[in-house]
Formats: sequence, C-alpha cells, structure tokens
Amino acid sequence: MPLLHRKPFNPEEYPFDLKENDEVFVCHSTGEIFKDYDDFCERIILCNSLVWSCSLTGRSHLTYQEAAASEEKVKRLLKRFPMELREPVLYLSSICERRSLVELAEEVFSFVKDRFFIGETVEVEFPEGQVSCHVLSVVPPTEQELEALKGKKDKDERHFPPASAYKSSDKEEISVL
Repeated sequence: MPLLHRKPFNPEEYPFDLKENDEVFVCHSTGEIFKDYDDFCERIILCNSLVWSCSLTGRSHLTYQEAAASEEKVKRLLKRFPMELREPVLYLSSICERRSLVELAEEVFSFVKDRFFIGETVEVEFPEGQVSCHVLSVVPPTEQELEALKGKKDKDERHFPPASAYKSSDKEEISVL
C-alpha cells in the first residue's frame, strides 16, 4: 500500500448503512466507496497530489497511482530474484555496516559475485557444452588452508577467506571467472 506523507495509508471503511438505492461514489484508485460527494472529491484530489511514496523503494513525490504502480513493479522484480539467494543476501545486508544503500549494495555484490550458495542454479561449462546445475554443497577451507592464505592476503582483498579458497563437494577447486 502506498504511503501518504511517508506514513501508512488507511483507506476509508465501507459504509455499512448502505441501502440498495443509495447513490455512492467510487474511487477506483483506492477501491473506496463514499456516500458524500465532497469526501469523494477530496479523495480524488488527494490521490492526484504528489504527496505519495512507494513503501518498497521509498520513491517520493508520486501520485497514488504512480506509487501503486511502483510497488507492483518492485514486487514483480522481487519474484524474479532467486529464492536461494534471498536468505544469504538478507543476512549479508544485516551484518554489513554501511551508511548508504549504494555502499551496502556494492559491498553485498562484491561478496556474492564470486561465491556459490547452496541451492543456487549455476551454468557449468564442460567440454561438451554448458549445463545448468544446482549447488548441493560448498566445502569451506580447512584450518591449514586458512593459515596458508593469511600470509598471502592481498591488500585489495575485501573479504577473507577469498572465494577461491572454497571447494566443490567433489574436492575440485571452484574456479571463479
């Protein structure tokens, strides 16, 4: 539901005392029914005012219709985001200490881009061609491997251990392109 002045919007309740032949006015944008024409006009003016914002993106200075359309678009995009990555990305977002959304997105992306997550669908290249596969397990580096990596830590490496330290379940090293 779009936000009105950055606060939740509560549509008017349906009038319960309606009779069959009562004249009503319907605000199609919000789905509200009004018995009073002045209340209906006020709601139409409010819906067309630039006082609404999208509750999912925070975009402001929108009409009610624009805010509702923005929310629908974001919901469609979220449905396309892989379920297998939602939990890891949300977890990383919760522990990341960044001040801006752009910095947070960059930090999460830099961590996720070179790593595999259980349940994720990946394209694996074999000599016969590419095959879609699911990641069933990821084997973390052993203590000895971690100790060896600490001495070789690159100045530019933002995350430790690096993605290249992880192995697939058949003990072949995961190569990240």
